Amino acid sequence: ELEKHHQEIDEFFKKLCLNLKGLSNWNSALKPAKMEMIVVSNVPSIQMDEVLPIHESENTLLAPEEAYEKPKADVKGETEIDSNEKKRQRARRRKIKKIERKQKEKELKGSIEDFAK
Repeated sequence: ELEKHHQEIDEFFKKLCLNLKGLSNWNSALKPAKMEMIVVSNVPSIQMDEVLPIHESENTLLAPEEAYEKPKADVKGETEIDSNEKKRQRARRRKIKKIERKQKEKELKGSIEDFAK
């Protein structure tokens, strides 16, 4: 009867050792490799590094040459301008004034017609 209990205890101990061995190896088992997704954006590094407030526009990041159009002609001082260029500038100013005058006349005519109704 005592041997029977010893055999039963030995069997339980073997099962316990197998379970403990399985549990201890379960934690150290290698995990399967996961595929990592790497996002590479096609943005200049300066733009990525700079942190701007949301309300800032991208135009503030541009150089003046990129933000504004270059004048077609070279910029010259008053002493460098010859008589032909002076005539052209004067004609341009007159043309602009004439256009502005016509727009004001249209506005006045429209307001007078509205007033007359």
